Amino acid sequence: MAADQFNVMGIIEACSDFIGEQLCSENCVNIWRFTKICISPKLQLKAYRYITDHFEDVIGCDEFLELSVEEFIDFLDRDDLNVREESTVCEAVMRWIRHEPAERLGHIGDLLWKVQSFLFLPLVQIHVFSSLATSGDPTNCIKAYDFKANDWIDITNHLEDPLSYHGAVFLDGYVYCIGGFERMEYINTVCRFDLKTRTWQEVGPMHCRRCYMSVAVLNGCIYAMGGYDGNTRLNSAECYYPDTNKWTEIAPMFEQRSHASGTTLDEKVGENNGSILTHMTTRELNIPLLVLSQVGGSDGSNHLRTAEAYNPLTNTWTEVSSMINPRSNFGIEVLDRRIFAVGGFTGFTNTCKVEYYDITTNEWTEAHDMNISRTGLSCCVIYGLPNMAEYAVPRDLPLALVEEMEWESSGSN
Repeated sequence: MAADQFNVMGIIEACSDFIGEQLCSENCVNIWRFTKICISPKLQLKAYRYITDHFEDVIGCDEFLELSVEEFIDFLDRDDLNVREESTVCEAVMRWIRHEPAERLGHIGDLLWKVQSFLFLPLVQIHVFSSLATSGDPTNCIKAYDFKANDWIDITNHLEDPLSYHGAVFLDGYVYCIGGFERMEYINTVCRFDLKTRTWQEVGPMHCRRCYMSVAVLNGCIYAMGGYDGNTRLNSAECYYPDTNKWTEIAPMFEQRSHASGTTLDEKVGENNGSILTHMTTRELNIPLLVLSQVGGSDGSNHLRTAEAYNPLTNTWTEVSSMINPRSNFGIEVLDRRIFAVGGFTGFTNTCKVEYYDITTNEWTEAHDMNISRTGLSCCVIYGLPNMAEYAVPRDLPLALVEEMEWESSGSN
């Protein structure tokens, strides 16, 4: 508080970093409210995201009950509020009202409307962008996976050219499709899909033609690493700055690499080359990877189901439960603290099957398949859109929940 009063930024930042490390379900609400008094945008955002990411745990704590109606509605307005069961939202509303029924029952209409709006929205989605269909030809098909409904919807815009083995990332309301293979040609072009208008726009091209590359987003920039240009595997890498619409070449990787996947960890971008971090327990090729996991792929002879988890604190890999289905060249993404594996090649044929790994149970579970077999596809998670309902499976507010809310209101009157 003293550092904030005298605007001593170094101390403010150090204190904010320390408080941010103490965040838990029991204190995140009060920390978030504290940042409104002692201004720290970085800590405020971290506390806010902690509440939205751990909402199911937070609503069971006493601090949650002290939220004002405006603050509660603000969280219910979030389309990325992390809730696995829809009934949890209604239970949270009822618990909040029962805490001070005389003062809060008057807000039940506004809260019921927010609950209804929330249930129409998907929690998060994987968008599967163009890939190879069963026929072996590139497609321009785009599908959205609604996590809450466990179902897929087709959102294809047929104006885009068929494409496969490209990268896809979500940034600032756009999905960027990067490089890839167009029937006879390896390309360096980049197009972005505006999720608000469902229109495509070509943006600045990469310096190199790339397919089978790794892509990741960090600090508002897009990174493309490695891949194949039609002649050789690449170790080059480049970075796209949306503000200037230009790609800049960055330091090359130590090794040539393709058929990998990349992500970020501790403000760094990385690929699936386990040997730079530590030696893998098995030698696996063509493996989509998130830094904290190594899943499936091919060892050159067989397509694999095995999976390993990387611990950056101990710099070690540990075997975890194997996938239900062997696969390579599949899409992979993380949502709701689960790793989703989508489509791919089984060693015999392309597959439409989807499954996810739950770190809390160390188990893989089958999700709804895509209804079309795909390989060479790319996935990304979208969030924060004003028109998110357009990408959701239609649903109604469950009648039982409406009746419970109405009973509470009439019973107290």
